[in-house]
Amino acid sequence: MPAVVQGQGIIDAIDALDQRMQQNHQETRQHMKHMQHMQHMQQHIRQQILGLDSRLDRLTVEMRARDTNNHVRLTNNELVKTGDRPLKPLYSIMTGDVVPDFPQTLDAVMRLNDNEANGILQHLGHDMAHASIVAKRRRIKSLCGLVAF
Repeated sequence: MPAVVQGQGIIDAIDALDQRMQQNHQETRQHMKHMQHMQHMQQHIRQQILGLDSRLDRLTVEMRARDTNNHVRLTNNELVKTGDRPLKPLYSIMTGDVVPDFPQTLDAVMRLNDNEANGILQHLGHDMAHASIVAKRRRIKSLCGLVAF
């Protein structure tokens, strides 16, 4: 009988070991699922940070352009006294570069057509697509610092 009792003890130990292994396997699966979830969250956070970096870069370009344009306004206000005097160009808040095809004089501003005025205003952050050409030219003059004209 001692052999049977000992054999049962071995079987019980093997069963307990099997249950423990199954429990460990289940815990490992749960840990793996948790780790996959954490990796997904990390990837999402990385994408969010990249998006923030991109937005921050765009805001930096816009702020620099707006700051430069404030200086340009003051300069134009002081220097441009007649329609044929050269204008200092404004800078695009989208690119940070000089607005493409920016008019070189006040007279050139007054000759802008609707499409040209819309393009300039978009680069300066002003959507006036439905305004009259007169209103658009007036806004461009104001943005250039030419309020007396």
